[in-house]
Amino acid sequence: MKKIYILLVMLVQLFMVENVLAQCTHTIALTDTYGDGWNGGAVSVSVNGTVVLTDITLGAGFGPANFNFTASAGQTIRVYTTIAGSWASERRIRVVNNTGVQVIALVGVANGTPTTGGSTGVANCAAAPPPCASNNVNLNITAGSWAGEVSWTLVNPSGTTVASGGAPYNQNLCLPTGCYTFNMIDSYGDGWNGANYTFTLGGSSIGTGTLASGASGSAQIGIGTSCAPPAAPANDLVCSATAITCGATLSGTTINATNSGTGENGTCGTNQTMPGVWYVVAGNGQVMTASLCGTAWDSKMSVFSGTNCSTLTCVGGVDDSGPACTGLSASYSW
Repeated sequence: MKKIYILLVMLVQLFMVENVLAQCTHTIALTDTYGDGWNGGAVSVSVNGTVVLTDITLGAGFGPANFNFTASAGQTIRVYTTIAGSWASERRIRVVNNTGVQVIALVGVANGTPTTGGSTGVANCAAAPPPCASNNVNLNITAGSWAGEVSWTLVNPSGTTVASGGAPYNQNLCLPTGCYTFNMIDSYGDGWNGANYTFTLGGSSIGTGTLASGASGSAQIGIGTSCAPPAAPANDLVCSATAITCGATLSGTTINATNSGTGENGTCGTNQTMPGVWYVVAGNGQVMTASLCGTAWDSKMSVFSGTNCSTLTCVGGVDDSGPACTGLSASYSW
């Protein structure tokens, strides 16, 4: 019996130790997008229905004002408005654990009680993550002047948001190789006012910048790869036109072409709205015909003349049919 009794005591003690280890400090950050504090408003925080912070507020400025509380892994953390005050739409809250892992993303305040409504998250007391099996990317965002206005999302190549938050922020992210979209948002609409983002992989920066102005912007971040757009055809721009001779037949492509440059996004015989490529032939005083007969797609053609590629005059153009073919294939004589 003594052995059984001792074994039971050891089990109880072990359970208590594990339970203590599962508890950790969490931090709630209060910010204000206008920068004049919370104007009398306040929120409270509950953990599994028990209030742990009562009527906390941001007295003045943009914040953040940080408040700590203890929660055990798996418990429900709830943040809810307890005093309405004025200008509630300007208030933001965010909760992280002791290692900076986000538990409640940057969000506006909401009404509730210790057990209903508000904004909720699940307490997380996990230790620092093990070495990343793929790409261990550090994302650092400085606060700038008005951190309360800053928010962002990181979207993977499949369109799924893999991280989000506010400023300041510093965390390692384990991300598969790919081209990610970093979306920057400013709730006031005047840019990030000095807040900057930096992605670091293996000690080297792979992307850095800011939202210079406006309410939103985005950047492409290559994790273990390049996000550079594919190269345009060599004859994408008019001054790089491919030389051809009368009577020649050749093949080409508009894949990855751009719609910038002379005559594009404009009208010359037909309205050009899609990316195109350029060819040039020397005039000989006779009638010439260019055709795209037999193409498997709808095509357009515009013809210009001039002695300098940067100063051209519209001759004419066509969308469908023409003197050499019918249907959606373009042909034009001049």
